[in-house]
Amino acid sequence: MPSIDRPYLNTAEAAHYLGLSESSLEKRRVAGNGPIFSRLGKCVRYERSALDEWARSDRRRSTAEPITEKAAHKRTPGVRCDHRPS
Repeated sequence: MPSIDRPYLNTAEAAHYLGLSESSLEKRRVAGNGPIFSRLGKCVRYERSALDEWARSDRRRSTAEPITEKAAHKRTPGVRCDHRPS
């Protein structure tokens, strides 16, 4: 994976930064519930600060907390978390 020290990340770099698959990030972008992005010509780019903000937007203290309307909107049918318990 190339260095991700640049201010704008491509989809592969952004997915790696968030710990998601590229496919999950792309599906969320299409559904409108992923991080804010920019189009530079035909290229999709993400600002690291937008990725951090999006990741923080659904923080909870417990899995028992009710899902807020905003968090429910973030869910994309068919997209599962790539992290599996060890």
